Amino acid sequence: MKTLTLSPKTTTLFMRILAVIVMIYMILEILPLFDNSIEKGILFYYTLIIAIACFISAIGMWKLSRWSVILYAVATLALIPGFIYLNSWDGSTLFTLILVMIGAAANWRNLK
Repeated sequence: MKTLTLSPKTTTLFMRILAVIVMIYMILEILPLFDNSIEKGILFYYTLIIAIACFISAIGMWKLSRWSVILYAVATLALIPGFIYLNSWDGSTLFTLILVMIGAAANWRNLK
């Protein structure tokens, strides 16, 4: 059985594009949380901390590290309930998670 393994140059380009997508997406998802009409309770801080973990994982994706993909998956799955409760989730969180998982699966051997 032949496995899909991309070249190191393709992996670098692909993972860095994913890192930029994750960073832009997290900025767009976090901005509505800073609206003054939203109560700044425990859920706000929970969502903010998990979003910061997603930013850290995006930096790790830029550096081509395996831990960043695992951290992103865990943080995104933990972030979904907060976004649903705050009514700021539209399904794109799940889409970016699937996109990162497909990219990581294709590039796993080239990640450090």
